Amino acid sequence: MIHFPGSDNDTGYVIMCQIFIAFAGGMIVIGEQMAVVCASNRECIPMMISLVSLFSNLGGAIGHAVSAAIYANTFRQGPREALPKSAKDQWATIYAGGSVAQMKFLPGTEECDAINFAYGYSQKYGCIAATAILVLAVPCICMWRNEGTVL
Repeated sequence: MIHFPGSDNDTGYVIMCQIFIAFAGGMIVIGEQMAVVCASNRECIPMMISLVSLFSNLGGAIGHAVSAAIYANTFRQGPREALPKSAKDQWATIYAGGSVAQMKFLPGTEECDAINFAYGYSQKYGCIAATAILVLAVPCICMWRNEGTVL
């Protein structure tokens, strides 16, 4: 996803990446729930599943907050850089107006291409941040306790 966003690449690559992410996300949910079930006794399973859900939702909330901050700080810069000189003064209207203001520009126009560039620009930095944070998960996974083996 870091390599493919933006108007320069085919949309099919972005869709392909989203499908891969959806499959991986589905497997992670099942895997984490099965790991909790295997690591706890029968009486504690409901509590453990609810804790997994709690921390998953907390992580999702933190992720949404970080992505909103990245979007707010990077999407402004995109139209400023990519808009044609005749429309550079409209960047604040395009940003503050949201998708309603952005959809007024016809596909193929320079303004629409600038908006697509801005979305790709913010998506690139969001993917970089997500990948950097995901690297922190590797030591956490290495610390998981496995009753069956001795490290």
